[in-house]
Amino acid sequence: MGHELKTKSSYVEQVATLQLKKRTSEAKIQWLDSGKPIVVGLEDIHQSVDISLSHDDSLCLCVAGVGSQGCDLAPINNRKFDDWLALLGKARKSLLEILTTRYSDPLDVAGTRVWAAIEALRKASQLVDFELEIDKHDKDSVVFKGSSSESQLYVLTFPIKLTRGKPRIVALIVPEPKLNQSQLSPGNNYLEYNSDIYCLGTVVNSQSNFFYVKFPISYRQVANFSQTVYFSNFFSWIEHVRDLALLPIRKTLGEQLATGDWGMVTNFAEIDILGEAGLDDKIESRIWIGNVSGRQNATVDFNYDWLKVNPNDKKERIALGKLQMTWVKLTKNAAPQPMPLPKFLAEFIERVPNYYIPESCPESFRDISKGKRLYETSSGPNTRHLLAEQSFSTSLEDTDAIGNINFQNYYIFQGRMRDEFFQSIIPEYYRRDIHKGEFRCLQSKVDFLREAMPFDRIEVKMYLQSVCERTVNLIFEYFRSLPNGTREKLAIGRQEAIWLIPDGNGESISASMPLKVKTALLDSVQ
Repeated sequence: MGHELKTKSSYVEQVATLQLKKRTSEAKIQWLDSGKPIVVGLEDIHQSVDISLSHDDSLCLCVAGVGSQGCDLAPINNRKFDDWLALLGKARKSLLEILTTRYSDPLDVAGTRVWAAIEALRKASQLVDFELEIDKHDKDSVVFKGSSSESQLYVLTFPIKLTRGKPRIVALIVPEPKLNQSQLSPGNNYLEYNSDIYCLGTVVNSQSNFFYVKFPISYRQVANFSQTVYFSNFFSWIEHVRDLALLPIRKTLGEQLATGDWGMVTNFAEIDILGEAGLDDKIESRIWIGNVSGRQNATVDFNYDWLKVNPNDKKERIALGKLQMTWVKLTKNAAPQPMPLPKFLAEFIERVPNYYIPESCPESFRDISKGKRLYETSSGPNTRHLLAEQSFSTSLEDTDAIGNINFQNYYIFQGRMRDEFFQSIIPEYYRRDIHKGEFRCLQSKVDFLREAMPFDRIEVKMYLQSVCERTVNLIFEYFRSLPNGTREKLAIGRQEAIWLIPDGNGESISASMPLKVKTALLDSVQ
């Protein structure tokens, strides 16, 4: 034991000497009763110096540096899933599942990785209980974030194969990632880009378990006169983020869909817009899976939370959304039939993020004033008042890998009809050079009844449902024109739009809609 302790001290002193550029005689190691080594003899160093040590029968790993240090060197041992849970605790189950499904870690690599991260964090913090979540992933390396009420630390883990012994996982405490705040300008190294402009990953903690994608807003997406995001873009993001979340099973899913025997049909998609974002903002789109329900347990709910991330990393909520899809058997000359999810998809859904508690964030439109109600359609058949109708042609551009008309188009049709109708009443407001106000979407939803195909002609009718001083609720019906001159109903949608004006400080506030619009809407129901 004495020889072992002397050997360890020698190793640690060498590491401390290399790190601190001090003579070995000045840096000495003492051992606490807990077994933790500490550095002494460096009273003239103004920063706190820490060291950490890990070893097995044949290897010893030492780290030293300023601030809290922790390391672990763990051989990758074979265990069953339940044995790993018994070792790590049931609270780490989600981490194991994400590492093995999303990042394709073998079970024993994932289990050893989590164990080594826990050990390194314990050495650095002396804490027993802390939240552990995945912060970043790159190839075979994973950075975890350990959090408690007292501290927050990051630990890098990666596998290593040496010439002797089993493969091992190395875990090291690393500095907190810092956001690069440099601006892209010709005078300041304009070819450098922040590494976190685009990123994706998974967050797992006691309150939430979700997949996220962060991305900047493009010029194409800020089509409102206020240079804020146009509402139909949220439905594009719904599909894009869902597809990224399903990347681990894309090949298998694609093979199933390519047979032509199976499909996933969209039941509905909806958004509630709670704020606004512009060209200089970055979006964090979060997705988690809710209920698996319906006939044959074939229906899946994808839930969304969109946050605007400010430069100081503070967040504002700009929208919530939901997409519901059903796995179906496709048969010629018959409606798609709901069928149980295939095994690969059911197992994936069982393991991916599936619970979420929205964090408290500002929501600038949450309690926005809508004004006094002026009119509402009475219930019953044939009571809605037609405002406009339009026919839209479709082509291959409007479809996707499945082959049907993509659901996003239905919301594009909504926007086109709404804008054209109001532009015909108040053309003076529809000018980029004079932004005096505009209608913007607060809520939008479409319930889908059947699929449309490329080159179908889609007829859309827009009806008035209700009018307030500052908002209007619209109903949309979508039909396919058939060769025999009849129509087949495809979907029904709704939208609540609100009149917003600039407040002079870069924000938008609600206001009474222009008198000509109010008059036209109320006259339509006379």
